[in-house]
Amino acid sequence: MSVALVVENLEKRFGEFPALRGVSLHVAPGELVALLGPSGSGKTTLLRAVAGLEQTEGGRILFGDQDATGLSLRDRRIGFVFQHYALFARMNAFENVAFGLRARPRGQRPPDSEIRARVSALLDLVQLRGLETRFPAQLSGGQKQRVALARALAIEPRVLLLDEPFGALDAQVRRDLRRWLRDLHQRTGHTTLFVTHDQEEAMELADRVAILNGGLLEQVGAPDEIYENPASAFVCEFTGEANRFLGRVRGGRATIGDAFDLPHMRGPVEGDAALLVRPADVALASAGVPGVVSGRRRHGAGLRIEIESPHARGIVEVDARPDDALAQAARIGAPVFLHVARAHAFPA
Repeated sequence: MSVALVVENLEKRFGEFPALRGVSLHVAPGELVALLGPSGSGKTTLLRAVAGLEQTEGGRILFGDQDATGLSLRDRRIGFVFQHYALFARMNAFENVAFGLRARPRGQRPPDSEIRARVSALLDLVQLRGLETRFPAQLSGGQKQRVALARALAIEPRVLLLDEPFGALDAQVRRDLRRWLRDLHQRTGHTTLFVTHDQEEAMELADRVAILNGGLLEQVGAPDEIYENPASAFVCEFTGEANRFLGRVRGGRATIGDAFDLPHMRGPVEGDAALLVRPADVALASAGVPGVVSGRRRHGAGLRIEIESPHARGIVEVDARPDDALAQAARIGAPVFLHVARAHAFPA
């Protein structure tokens, strides 16, 4: 049932606020694409426009070869999963899943035996066998979200839309459901658009990630491509931690301060530059960019050392092993030097 989802030059305003500014996106049949961005970036507005819950001022939406821009929510035949489940409190799990099928016009409604068979199969698929008669108040958060997903799948949607589906769950349940959803998607093959503000969630789940900022689509690509080759400083800083150094680029080589030379630099920039460096790509050294230790704390299995430097904007964060001699000497107030292995260069 999966089809390609094509968004062409979508425009949407709320009063004077431009929520979507010429957004175009292609989701291949069976692909899972994550919409990632900060609050107000336009990701939920885009999802609601695809669903038919928001009317746009320009552009169009296609499901396969069909122009769906003017279709009603029912005629689009999409499955929508909300952050807060939106289950019917007075219906048990079975009837919640069956609702979309029972609500069809009489001529399109499957016979009751087919509805029961389909709902039972879906509850098996989402690992809720034996919980059919439980009401939402008797289910955990993770179980409620799986009921909501089964309900969205019951109508055999052409496109599946997920709006922060794990946002109301605690961290461990989120991690478990992410792995489960990725496995479920591989088995069902639905064309899926997934909204999240959680970078880790997007990178773990999606085939591709589309990053929005201020109503504009900044970059679309596979998770590795987005992380390793960010198209802008915003994308680099939003998709992972990044230290910002002030430097210059000449002939493809960067300098930070007077003497530091950085050959491993990405980005076609010349002149003054913002050099964004992941914590894993900067280390304490015996020479290099000078700084002073301003803090240190445990960070997973290692140490996170915070350094103030005249050549950086904000605190520089460096990951180090607890048994590293330079890390052991890096007490608060101590002078240190930094070696930068790789940086992404953007206009200053």
